Amino acid sequence: MAKRTFLAMATALAVTLGSFAALAQTTPAAPGKAGNPYPTAVIDAFIGSCGRESGGRTEFCRCLIDGLQKKMSFNEFKRWETAGALGMQVSQAVNEKVLDVSVQCRWPD
Repeated sequence: MAKRTFLAMATALAVTLGSFAALAQTTPAAPGKAGNPYPTAVIDAFIGSCGRESGGRTEFCRCLIDGLQKKMSFNEFKRWETAGALGMQVSQAVNEKVLDVSVQCRWPD
């Protein structure tokens, strides 16, 4: 799948994740192997939403959220998903992080 398609998929996911910022304000951070752990409820909601948007490809979704946690802080993630939900653009640096993660995750056949 082309890089542009991965970025489009990730951006589409951001649009569906707009309610996570409020959820994250009251949820403790999840322990785990990721460099920047996000709240458990946010991770679960991302995987659920991504799974629906991607036709049930939850392994791909888990790869995305794991990679995003390693590449961007939770504040960056919240800004990215909020911008997507509002139809706003994000910085090139953030787009590159999302793209880097997206192309590393295997899209199942």
